[in-house]
Amino acid sequence: MVLPTTLKAKSVGNIWISKYLNHEGKVGRVINVFSRTINIRTSSNELVTITTLWYRSPIYINCESVLGFNFQKYVHVDDEVVVKNSKIIIGDYVSIEVGKETPQYTPIALSLNEDDLRFESIERKHLNQLLKKAWFIILIMDLKDSIYDLMMKNTYLRNQVTKVKGLLRRYVEGSVSKDVVISELSKLLGAGAGFTPSSDDYLSGLLGFFNIYLVKYRVAEPIYIPLKVLEERTTWVSSRLINYSQHGLLIEPLDEAVTSLLKGDLNSLYDAFLKLFSVGHTSGLDMFLGVIDSTMVLQK
Repeated sequence: MVLPTTLKAKSVGNIWISKYLNHEGKVGRVINVFSRTINIRTSSNELVTITTLWYRSPIYINCESVLGFNFQKYVHVDDEVVVKNSKIIIGDYVSIEVGKETPQYTPIALSLNEDDLRFESIERKHLNQLLKKAWFIILIMDLKDSIYDLMMKNTYLRNQVTKVKGLLRRYVEGSVSKDVVISELSKLLGAGAGFTPSSDDYLSGLLGFFNIYLVKYRVAEPIYIPLKVLEERTTWVSSRLINYSQHGLLIEPLDEAVTSLLKGDLNSLYDAFLKLFSVGHTSGLDMFLGVIDSTMVLQK
């Protein structure tokens, strides 16, 4: 017999606050259920998530972890999600308490001021030293199905990544159009195994840093892969995650990495990379590689 259970939110993302928690009614329906995470497709066709994972996101409500708790015992695909009496109710058995005192999470990188920006102060040799430390850790990780592994096995993918990096550099210089870059970026979508394909995670890191840099330094217009193209070339959940990232709505460890780079703080950057490596099987690693490739494109 399954008894109803209530979880307490310990953090709530700014998208939940701005779009769903300020009024009662239907949020959407559950589309994926994992042991620690529920993905919800909202009535407005967006993605939001309820999780007991450690890292935060603009689209997450992070709940306090209860020993032995498993969402799969209580929640089913297509369960309705509603906001009622200051609670989020999921199906018949789970409710989430979100109080006014619950800490809110908003990414930092997009809100940096001009005075905070020190990216141009990073010396290539110091960045390379940091990368050597990071690669020592990466080489003892399971790289199977990562973007690194895929590029070693797939000549087309490896060449396409190289081509995209060259086009991004030319775009910043003003010698290639946005449409050309988007067309070539789109060819990377959906490659790899896993719930979110490795190439998609790579693009989240690549465009997450690249676009925020363009916005902050005003060197060119950001590059956004259209949502329709994302939907056509990868899974629905992954299309939303890339779309959030390319607009600067980053998961916490990715936001910390991007923020550290923009501020020229390599010590904090290394700490952020270590956190990223613990995200998913290879998702964090793939985002890391995307951020680094974007950094190399933008360094003068």
